[in-house]
Amino acid sequence: MSELDERLREVEEQLSYCEKLVLAETRLQLATLLLEELLEKVQQMQESAGENSTHLRALSEKIKLLYHRAKALLSLQEGTSNKSMYRTSED
Repeated sequence: MSELDERLREVEEQLSYCEKLVLAETRLQLATLLLEELLEKVQQMQESAGENSTHLRALSEKIKLLYHRAKALLSLQEGTSNKSMYRTSED
């Protein structure tokens, strides 16, 4: 297995972990940080491969979509916790 294939396998494993976190809506801050790192790794792989890999582009798009979903969920969670904080202080 080439170094690129090994790195790609690691990225896919980490992406799978992030997908589980986002699906469970837990540890979203961790998920967003990991997704940012994964996107950087994929971009580096695209540059080092020197080719326009369809698989790498698809992986990059998947990471971006999951990242934005995690950020949206995180924002909703923060908004909900802020509202409940105000509610308890008004009581």
